Amino acid sequence: MVYKALLIAVDQYLNTSPLPNTVNDVSEIKRLLLEPPSFFKKENVEVFQGNIAKRDILHSALTSFFEDASPNDILFLFWAGHGFLHNNEGYFVPFDGDAYNPEDSMIKMTDVRDLIDHTIASTVLAFFDTCHSGAIARNIQHEMVRGLEVKGSGKVLIAACTSNQWAWDRNGHGAFTDYLIRGLEGEAADANGEIDVYNLYSYVSKKVAEEFKDQTPVMKSTLTGKPLLLKRVVKREGQSFGTSPAIETKIVNSSGAYFWLGDLTCEYDEYREPKAGTYELVLKNPDSKTERTLKLMQQNSGQYALSVRNFADMVTIENIRVESQKEHSR
Repeated sequence: MVYKALLIAVDQYLNTSPLPNTVNDVSEIKRLLLEPPSFFKKENVEVFQGNIAKRDILHSALTSFFEDASPNDILFLFWAGHGFLHNNEGYFVPFDGDAYNPEDSMIKMTDVRDLIDHTIASTVLAFFDTCHSGAIARNIQHEMVRGLEVKGSGKVLIAACTSNQWAWDRNGHGAFTDYLIRGLEGEAADANGEIDVYNLYSYVSKKVAEEFKDQTPVMKSTLTGKPLLLKRVVKREGQSFGTSPAIETKIVNSSGAYFWLGDLTCEYDEYREPKAGTYELVLKNPDSKTERTLKLMQQNSGQYALSVRNFADMVTIENIRVESQKEHSR
């Protein structure tokens, strides 16, 4: 079984505005795919960006990627860039794409769909962070039908939005890819520290929908058997809950990072490990709902799945401390 990835970041364009954040998207996706422990090897991960991302080059790369695959291959495709909808036909826009001549200068989403349909690879994972990318996940003739018509088994397609929506870009990444990255880093992990495609989609879809009411990720899967494991989030040595000796205190200031505790997902400002199996999170100015939820979880004295940074564990809530701080403007 060989894991292969084709990562496309169309950040420069001849005829429309650039999307520099797509380079950040692909760079982070590549890092996460290759970060140990990994199923992917560096020589099996191809990246196309800049003015190399021309139509003919990308078309050739996509064709080879899918048509030259072996039955036991697992293929991972990621595309970040502009998307274009013309006469109800969805297009991926390459470096030299021209809105006045999309058929000859762009790549039809249905062509990529056909490549996924007909490849003999056992499993395909395809992620698209472009405007109108949901057009690849529907029948073109029926506007309201979502879902890719795929053949065979083991194929997953996740698009950043429906065919009639835009995919929003902010904070150095596409919003869809930002949550995809966070999910792969551990926020979509289960209690065993594992991430499968279904949990990943559920997490990404929920977070995107919470931030943008007009962007709805779309998924179609024909995987059979166990959900495909995308990445194992390994607990660092000595982190089994409540069993290991004390280790050096670690403090990480990373404002804007997220943790997942039970059904609660929110930002934290500081994260500490005063000793193995004990975790402390500092939340500045949490809303009243978050505070009530945490206190209720503490009262229930149950165990909850905690996912933060690059690991997951089962924890109980031992202590909640609330301090009042006044903020001042200059």
